[in-house]
This record gives sequence, C-alpha cells and structure tokens, in this order.
Amino acid sequence: METALKGSTSRTTARSRKKVNLPYIEALSLARALEDPANLEFVFRVAMETELVAKRLYEHLTSITENREARELYEFLANVEWAHYQRLRGEAELMGVDVEKIEEEIRKKGFL
Repeated sequence: METALKGSTSRTTARSRKKVNLPYIEALSLARALEDPANLEFVFRVAMETELVAKRLYEHLTSITENREARELYEFLANVEWAHYQRLRGEAELMGVDVEKIEEEIRKKGFL
C-alpha cells in the first residue's frame, strides 16, 4: 500500500504488516441503544471506549511511521481523541452517569 502523504515513499508488504488488536465497533447496536434513554450509561461507555480505541490506533500509527509529517498528524489526532474522551467523561458526570464504573469496564479491556 502506498501512502498519500507528501514526501513518503514507504510501502508495506504482507510480511511487514503488524497485527493491531482493535475491537469491532457495531454502529447498529449503538444506534439502537440511543433510541432508549434508559441505555444512557451504555451509550457513554461505547462512545468513551470508541474515543480510546481511536486514540490507541493513532498512537500505534505514530509508533510505526517513519514519515515526520505523518507522525505529527497521528500525534495530533491521538490528542484530539483524548480531548473527545475527556469531554464525554465530563458530560457523563454532569448527567449523573457512574463514570468510575464505565472506566473500570474500559480498563478491563485494556484501553485505559
């Protein structure tokens, strides 16, 4: 695969690819859960976890790219995802959601 970033000439091959362990995010389940206000804690958990998964992806990309521009972009995007997580956490607290319980569940999955 060839990257579209300026100045990059690196290619990855099937041999050089590293497996990244990221969970499948089922958007349909989340959409259904959003229809029921009783699922507020679930929705916040999924949303917060999704931000952390994205952050982890960008951190991984930062660690494997040799392109300085790409690395800076991935670092920026990881920080954006962290800011999203923090904002969701704050909103959940304001709405009376048990954030500590959510974070405990996320921690068990290794994303926090």
